Parts: sequence; C-alpha cells; structure tokens
Amino acid sequence: MLSSDSGVRDKNIKLLGTVDANCPYCNLKLERKPGRKKKCPSCSNYIYVRTRPQDRKKVLLREDQLIALEEQWAKVNGTHDHFLSKQTQLKSVSVKLQKRFGKEPSKNDIQWSILNDDGLTHIQNKDWGLYRNTRYSMSEILRKEGKHLQSIDLLLEVCTLDLSGAQNRGGFDDPIL
Repeated sequence: MLSSDSGVRDKNIKLLGTVDANCPYCNLKLERKPGRKKKCPSCSNYIYVRTRPQDRKKVLLREDQLIALEEQWAKVNGTHDHFLSKQTQLKSVSVKLQKRFGKEPSKNDIQWSILNDDGLTHIQNKDWGLYRNTRYSMSEILRKEGKHLQSIDLLLEVCTLDLSGAQNRGGFDDPIL
C-alpha cells in the first residue's frame, strides 16, 4: 500500500520510470529531460512524463508503464475501486469490438464506443450538459485522427448545446414546459 504522506512509500510498491534524462526504452542519454511526451531521437518510441506518487518526482516512462502508474495514483487517491471498474469496462468493450471487427480494436475505437453508450444514457436521463461534454470528447477523437470536418460537425453541435443553455435534468422534465 502507498502512504498518503508526501515522500513516503511502501517498500512493496515498485518505483516506476527513470528520474534521469535517459530514454526508458533504449537508455539513450537525452540532451535534457523532457517536460512532456516526446519521441526518443534514437529508438523513436514515445517517452511519457509523469509524477510518481511515492516521491512526487517527475519520471520518464514507457507506454506500458502508464497504466501501472495510474493504478498507483488511484490507490493513493482512494479511487482504486473506480480505476478497477474502468479497466474492467475497457476490457469488456475491447472484447466486444474485437468480436465485431475480427481484429484488435484501437484505443480510439474503444473510447468511441464508451462515449456512444454514455451519450445515449445522457439523452435518456435528459442530462444535456453531460451529453454536450461527451460530444466534445468525441470531436477530440476525430480531430486527433485527422477527421477535421467530422470534428467540426460535432463542435457545431456542442456550440448549439452551449448556446441553448444545456443543463443536466437528471431524468426530470421541466414542469413549466
């Protein structure tokens, strides 16, 4: 278990990442420690920059270490149950999409499916503010995939919801209407 005290760590929790300015993949000495995600000039793998919960130090991580670090933070923050629930949901959706596509789905495909389900739930509950946030997240996925016109279409929907004063109704109708 991690201790919530800053700088204190349990000896059973593995320290992830490297504090030095070295690539966590190929150990290349970098000119300087990056402050955000960056590709290694030698091996071309992405180097991720995060803070470790045990000692609050900025560390360089491999992609395969990100989930483990998130789990450590979830334990520290008291949100480990939510983290495990989210991981179960991601796995479940991944399996469902893999059966449907006949191949491993991308992270964006998995996220899109979850957002679609969330959007339908928000519509049923008349939670228009949450629906707006879901549509915005979907536009970001499209933007990152280079599908700019489709992203703009969703952003126009988001603007319409913003201008109309979308609110979360929690499944209740407005008695005035």
